[in-house]
Amino acid sequence: MTRLRRLDLRGTKVSGAGLEALREHPALEELVLAQTTVGDDAVDRLLAVPHLKRLYVWHTALTPDAVARLRSRADLQVDAGDKGQTPVAQAETEIKLTSDAPPPGAPAAPALAPVNTTCPVTGNPVNPKYAIVHEGKVIGFCCPNCPKEFWADPAKYADKLK
Repeated sequence: MTRLRRLDLRGTKVSGAGLEALREHPALEELVLAQTTVGDDAVDRLLAVPHLKRLYVWHTALTPDAVARLRSRADLQVDAGDKGQTPVAQAETEIKLTSDAPPPGAPAAPALAPVNTTCPVTGNPVNPKYAIVHEGKVIGFCCPNCPKEFWADPAKYADKLK
C-alpha cells in the first residue's frame, strides 16, 4: 500500500512493534492510534515515518515525555487529547443592547395612554386599541375607521383634543 495516506488504527490491538511496518512509509501523512496500547517504544518508529503530518494518540500508553518527543518534530501535529480548548480571542465585557426593546425577562413597558377619553371624530368613548401618535400626543379613537378620518384633516379635530 505505497499510496496509503491515512491509516486509522483506533481501538485496535496494534502495538509499538506492529508499527515497524510503517517505518519509512513513502506516503503516509495521517495516523490515528487513539484508544490503543501503543507506548513509548513506538516513538522512534513514528518519528521514522517521513511524510507523517498528523498523529492522533489520545488514550494511549504514551507518557507525556514521549508525546513531547513526538511534538519536537516541527512538521508533525500531535493530538494527544491533552490540550485545552482554544483560547478566547475576544470577549465582550459588558452587555450591549442593539435596540430599545426591554431585555428578556424585563417587565414590558406600559401601553401609551390616550390624552382624550372620547373619540374626536364621533364623540363615542375611546377604545385604547385604536390609538395614534400625532404631534407627540397619543390620540384615542372608538373604531378603526376614525383614525383614517382624522388623518384626512387633523386641524378639523384640534379643538376637540384640547
